[in-house]
Amino acid sequence: MAIRKIIEQRWFALFDLACVSFGIVLWEIDPSLGWIPLAAALLPWAIRLCAGHFPFQRSQFDIPLLIFLLTAALGVWAAYNKVDAWAKFWLLVGGVLLFYALIGQPQRNRWYIAVFLILFGVGTAGFFLLSNNWLQDPVEIGVVNRLALEWMQIRPDLHLGAISHNSAAGVTAFTAPFLIPLGLQAWREKRGFPFILVLAGGFFLSIGFLLAVSRGALLAFGASLCIGILWAINNHRGNPNPDRRTGVLWGAVILWVILLTGLLITVSGGLTGLGGNDPGSSMGVTRQDLAYSGIQLIQDYPYTGGGLSAFPGQYSTYILETPNFFVSHSHNLFVDLALEQNIAGLLAVCFIFSFSAFQIFRQQWTAPRSWLVWAALFSLMTVAWHGLSDDIIYNGWGIPILFLTPGAAWVMSRSEPQPSRVEPDPRRFSRSRTAILVGVVITACLAGLLVIGKQKSLLASWYANLGAVQMDRVELPNYSDGEWNQDQDLAEFVPAERLFKQALHFDGRNSTANFRLGLIAMHRRDFSRAVSYLEEALRSDQNHRGILKALGFSYVWSGKLREALPLLSRIPEAKDELGVYPWWWRSQGQEILAARAETMKDQLQALP
Repeated sequence: MAIRKIIEQRWFALFDLACVSFGIVLWEIDPSLGWIPLAAALLPWAIRLCAGHFPFQRSQFDIPLLIFLLTAALGVWAAYNKVDAWAKFWLLVGGVLLFYALIGQPQRNRWYIAVFLILFGVGTAGFFLLSNNWLQDPVEIGVVNRLALEWMQIRPDLHLGAISHNSAAGVTAFTAPFLIPLGLQAWREKRGFPFILVLAGGFFLSIGFLLAVSRGALLAFGASLCIGILWAINNHRGNPNPDRRTGVLWGAVILWVILLTGLLITVSGGLTGLGGNDPGSSMGVTRQDLAYSGIQLIQDYPYTGGGLSAFPGQYSTYILETPNFFVSHSHNLFVDLALEQNIAGLLAVCFIFSFSAFQIFRQQWTAPRSWLVWAALFSLMTVAWHGLSDDIIYNGWGIPILFLTPGAAWVMSRSEPQPSRVEPDPRRFSRSRTAILVGVVITACLAGLLVIGKQKSLLASWYANLGAVQMDRVELPNYSDGEWNQDQDLAEFVPAERLFKQALHFDGRNSTANFRLGLIAMHRRDFSRAVSYLEEALRSDQNHRGILKALGFSYVWSGKLREALPLLSRIPEAKDELGVYPWWWRSQGQEILAARAETMKDQLQALP
């Protein structure tokens, strides 16, 4: 009985949050600890079990979170770098545990959660201000950069590891909205000291956001502010037409407009073009290029995903075709999720975010207006929008906060009582169950027809997926050394080669299989065979940078300079690389190939 009374106290839920946070800190400090921090994070679960309670708060998110963790485990299996993959996996586990710790908070703790979020934002801003070096990483706004340099002259030198501008700006943007309900509450209760603390927190968050200067975070904050204003107006007490269905419909429409518009902007350019060449390189790669190339890589791993923390090697090797590290992620949350954990992992996360937003939108007619609910909507929208132009919650130190805003939104959206003046109509729920059942049956039938109609194509992509994973394990572990592995044992490619040929047996046009077989042929210096495979791959995807580059160079080494010219003219770094190849080929005793490289370079330089 004593244990049951303990776990029913409001502070026990906060103890759960503290244990999970402690476990996450251990994983961040030393990823090699593996499962050990689980002992701290799951201590409250063990106590609940001893008291005869279920260890965590059950919710509609259980199945999506299970799918997410299963696809993350699959991502560990598929990854070419198991050390990095396991480190990321445990941080993702920490993120799931943090979500359950949040949704397990009682209604009385909602203000503590708001304070927790503000402290997290202020801490992030403070760490950024104390660690960032604006001499090495300046911002593009001159006045802001001068202010930052002045700050560097007077701040203490603590030798801290810096975090990126985008991460600092993104965290401050999605935590700042909770200052409003905290400030209003302190003002209404005439509590001067808490109000001063809120003002101080707002000052630190504003300074951090200003000196980080992330255009993606600024756009996300502005878009979310517009949605927040519309929601607040629609949710006003004096609304003459409180039709819940209309409110939910408008909320869904607004959400989809945001996501679809952001997706179009990200893929084709536009507002996020303000981010331009943020990744930075003579290769002329923009954020839109990164997102588009990420989508092309997803097509290579549709079933298993490419593996956790696998983007750097896959992008450098199969898109840029360079043995150097270029960028750690695609700068797009949704592309990174689909690439590393396949489409199922992406859909699980999208469901969690969407259903959390739905819960907030539903609040506008079933509960009195609440600034906490408004702040939760603002925060959730900011993270979702920012994810289209940057990825701060699925890569780097921000991995454990992937589900932070959905968890907070869930707490805030059920923080007010849900009055029920009318008894529910059983026939309504019966109709709903019937509609869901019909939808499931129709979806299953359509899926069955798709499998039957595309059986050979699906089998081809399956074998190509397995071959790509096998090839990654052979080729990528040491990709970032800056030099091509000239001593590569070509026999190691045989298992992957067999899988690719099996894929072509079912579908001779499979782009992944043809591209990878072309690369293997290039490794063997069988350039005529490489051209054959790569030409077929290019017919399936004429804008794949990796295929264009591989085929262009295969044409050069095969002596087909005329065919190579239009392809390599689309590759900004081709001229620089062709300037190195003459020396490299001569060091290999290949004078003819060296001469072809020189001729190709001259032709590229002669282009207007």
